[in-house]
Amino acid sequence: MAPLASLQLSDIGGLAGLDSGARALALAQVLRAELVQHCDSFGAGRSSTALSVSLGDILNESVSIVRSLKNASAPIDQLPNEILSDIFALVPREAADTSDIASFRFFHTVDVRDAVPLTAVCRRWRQVAHATPSLWSTIYDSRSPRTARGRCLSARYTGGPISVFCDNIVSDSTVDLLQSHAERVRHFYAFGSPTLAALAKTNLPYLEHCIVRGVSSGVFAPRSPLFAGESVRLRSLVLHGVCFLPSASLPSLTHLMISKPARLASGATYSVGDLLDFLAGSPLLRELHLYRLAGSGVEMARGEVEVPEGRQCVRLDRLERLCVSEAQDEREGEPLGLQVVPFLDALVQRIRIDDSCTVELGELQPSELGRCLGLLGPLRRATRLCVEHSEVWVGHGTRRHRRSLILADAETAHCARVDVALPTHEYEDGFLLHFLDSLRQPIFQDVQELYVDGRSAFGWPEDVFDALPRVEVLVVRLGRGTSLAPAPCAKDVVGALGASSTPSSKGLSGVVHCPRLTTLVCGAQSNEDETYLLRLAAERARAGCPLRRLLVGREAGDGPLACTCGGVREYDGEGGLVRTYDGESEEAAVWRASRLSELVAPPSCRDWMGARMSHPAVLF
Repeated sequence: MAPLASLQLSDIGGLAGLDSGARALALAQVLRAELVQHCDSFGAGRSSTALSVSLGDILNESVSIVRSLKNASAPIDQLPNEILSDIFALVPREAADTSDIASFRFFHTVDVRDAVPLTAVCRRWRQVAHATPSLWSTIYDSRSPRTARGRCLSARYTGGPISVFCDNIVSDSTVDLLQSHAERVRHFYAFGSPTLAALAKTNLPYLEHCIVRGVSSGVFAPRSPLFAGESVRLRSLVLHGVCFLPSASLPSLTHLMISKPARLASGATYSVGDLLDFLAGSPLLRELHLYRLAGSGVEMARGEVEVPEGRQCVRLDRLERLCVSEAQDEREGEPLGLQVVPFLDALVQRIRIDDSCTVELGELQPSELGRCLGLLGPLRRATRLCVEHSEVWVGHGTRRHRRSLILADAETAHCARVDVALPTHEYEDGFLLHFLDSLRQPIFQDVQELYVDGRSAFGWPEDVFDALPRVEVLVVRLGRGTSLAPAPCAKDVVGALGASSTPSSKGLSGVVHCPRLTTLVCGAQSNEDETYLLRLAAERARAGCPLRRLLVGREAGDGPLACTCGGVREYDGEGGLVRTYDGESEEAAVWRASRLSELVAPPSCRDWMGARMSHPAVLF
């Protein structure tokens, strides 16, 4: 670099290496010298066109330096590049193309177009943005013209992992990228048979997460190659609407989701035996989600899944979460047609999981409830039971009603959920009968806490409480009513717990059901409800089975569930008022929770139970 005193216009390009202050001083001196030369030339009558152009270049550079000085004084410009890069990584939104994909949280795509404005703020931001690989980590390839720009932007930057998104097309540029940067590809989304054909020819040795969707055309066997080479690092795989299972073992696979498999060209599907053989090659599985396999026609011939002599069951000792979900596509007024238990029965013959594994099963017919609970295993026990009503929107303005049984054990932190479809009121009556019959299962023998909502427990007979003799805590939330189904009162739900002098169904009088019950938490829609609960507590005290605590929460009948009149009132076993709690207290958690199952499921399960089963890609 020439000394400042001798700088010429030709030296402007070399000023980029100086800081803003030094550049401003150097350009000021150059500008002064040029102005002096301009004045001398103009006085001598010589042309000033060249000097005017030079002065324009200097003025443009001066404006750039002034902007740099201004940016340097901003507080955000004091941040180190590493922190600024982390902030930039939060700017791009998730790609809208992947919003309807039921997948695990590992799969992440960004809209690279959101990062473009960052490069136009200033020179430093542009340099930091270009050096942040996560901003340009997603390669889109589809027939949509709006993704072409994103493809070009991503191709400009190298370094860091790549997520590839191919929608029914694989362009030559994407093929070149996969071949030249195969070691950088960590996520791959393949939609359609053309994309899968390219994937099957590509060796991606470092691929960790893969989603394959909508593959039904082409010549495939029940077990067909998914990748050209071995994917020993693949950790999660989602197969949605795919007509085959991978033929190669995936020993590092920890998360697997299969939903709505398509039929092969022959019209058949793969079998449960094919599925079990595939699972045998992934002993490290931690989550297994199987959605609508029975409804899609997966073969369940017993001859294909019987355990041959000398062959062991598929052991998934590390499995933490198992979800098998079917959707009863019933029409109003018509009987349920899909039987889920035969598929479950065929699956569990050759699969072995730990009793602590969290399980979610559904949607069953009411008559399948007992058999399904028996499949959970004789050693599984529950200390908490929740029975609640729920509704699932299935599109076109319709919704599906169901009963959910959540069985949990606080000590082992495991949970099981079983959903039963109830399209009509007749099915609700049938559910109660089958529920009573299923209470003889060993899994209910140790239940100490019972949580129910008013609609599920409306009109429960005393036989339900007789089957749960160890219950110590009963929580009842009455809920809101509708014009067609008024909210139940407290007596409709817990009326069988009083010490009645009339003979019971077993011919005995003065029987107190649930003799170990010490805590009753119940909502009250009116003063009459609260008075009845106090009378029930007094009856149990006279019968020698007193309550230690009676918590009554006043529920608003014409709005969202809320506690009024001082929140929750606590009474002793004889009906004496102990104290009141406001709506933010721990005692009012029953009414603050959106669902009772939130109080039953262990903390590790609350963010998972039921989340996958309500995803659009699973329901429709």
